[in-house]
Amino acid sequence: MGEQRTIGNRWADLVRAGYEGLGRGDIETLASLLHEAAEWRGARTGWRRRRAVCHGCEEIRACLRTLVEKGNLQGSANWQVHDVMQSGSLVAVSFSWRTPAQTTIQHGHVLRLDGDRVVEIQSYLRPKRAFMIVENQGRSSGLAEPGEHMHRF
Repeated sequence: MGEQRTIGNRWADLVRAGYEGLGRGDIETLASLLHEAAEWRGARTGWRRRRAVCHGCEEIRACLRTLVEKGNLQGSANWQVHDVMQSGSLVAVSFSWRTPAQTTIQHGHVLRLDGDRVVEIQSYLRPKRAFMIVENQGRSSGLAEPGEHMHRF
């Protein structure tokens, strides 16, 4: 599925390791990066543009566990991390997996950092969108403005 790139620093490497772990059924590497009050917002889908939201590290961990147990994220042949890029407090990651019907699904995530923890994850159905958000430092993204949600963390 193309070459893998990591652009950034320590956080980009940690995020890559966390997402690669999902392909092996390891949710803890990624979950260990989360703040206890982190939020994960799903991609907007459907005609009403609804988003699923997980609140808190334990709820995110349970969601990841469910995805892995369903088999959606198992086996390195089915799961691949493509690119990871960090700019400031934002990290973008693109990844894909193949369904049992051999359909390739691609997604992107933007992770917002606060200190030494991930406080927010936003899913995108188009990985390019996630990288555009990071390149523009989150402006016009739907992500919280710096400090907007940070008072809780």
